[in-house]
Order: sequence, then structure tokens, then C-alpha cells
Amino acid sequence: MKHTQNNRESPPPQIELRESPALIRAIATAYADEVAAITDYTYGQLLFEKWLPNISNILEAISRAEMHHYLALGRLLRDLGACPALRVTVANTPYRLNEDADSHAPVLAQRVLKNRIRDEKNAALQYKRLAENAVSERARSLLSSLAEDEQDHAAVLESIVERLEFS
Repeated sequence: MKHTQNNRESPPPQIELRESPALIRAIATAYADEVAAITDYTYGQLLFEKWLPNISNILEAISRAEMHHYLALGRLLRDLGACPALRVTVANTPYRLNEDADSHAPVLAQRVLKNRIRDEKNAALQYKRLAENAVSERARSLLSSLAEDEQDHAAVLESIVERLEFS
């Protein structure tokens, strides 16, 4: 997985950023959505690591990429003067493997991955729209990069679903 350009450890250069309050609120919503993505991918990783370890590893890698998105958005919010503190209540969809996990895991994986594909495509569209409304080059660049990452995630997941359907 590629990471965004804003996932470095050092503090960003001090640039005065100005964005509309509506855009800042939308970025804050996307920031919260990244937490949900991280937990969903981690849950999938744990669910499938015993029966589908390759898929589990891919979900872990995407979860880590989503963490980089979360950090990049938090830094952007901070630099826009917003507070990146977040209170969340997480409620994962309780997927369960039945007794015959060896044969049920691929079927459940398809369902889980199709839901994640939908979410990745929605996130990509959301980031693209946010980038179009951003005034600052930094915000526009970051949001465009996140949109590309989310599209890449969807493509990876689609290829896995395709392989599962034909195996």
C-alpha cells in the first residue's frame, strides 16, 4: 500500500491555512470515518487470519494505510485550527463464521470485502469532492491523494473478491 505524502513524523512546515468552516466540518467527518475503517479492517484481519491468512494480511496492510490517512487528516485539522480530538463509539457488524469455517470463510470474506469496497468507493468520492472545494494547495493535494489511496484499496479488494468467486 502506498502512503500519503503527509504521513511523515516531523512537523509540517508552518503555513497559514484557510478553509471554509463547512469544509473543515466535512474533513472532521472524514477523520472520524477513518477510525471506523481502521476498526473494520482490523476486525476482518482478526476474523480471517486463521482460515484465510493472505486476505488477513491484506486487510492488515489496508488498516495501516487508513491509520496514515487518519494521522494526515488530524494534522490537517490541527493546522486549520480545528481540534482533532475525537470521541467514538464503535459498533462493528458482527460477522461470525459458522461451524464449518473452512468452507464458510471464503463466502463470508466475499460479503465483508464487498462492504469494504462500497465504503472505499464512497470515501474516494468524498475525498475527491472535498479536494474540489479546498482552497489551499496543501488540503487539495492531501485530499486528492487520499481519494487515490481509497480507489487503490477498492481495486485490491475487488481483485480478491474476483479470485474468491472463481475459486
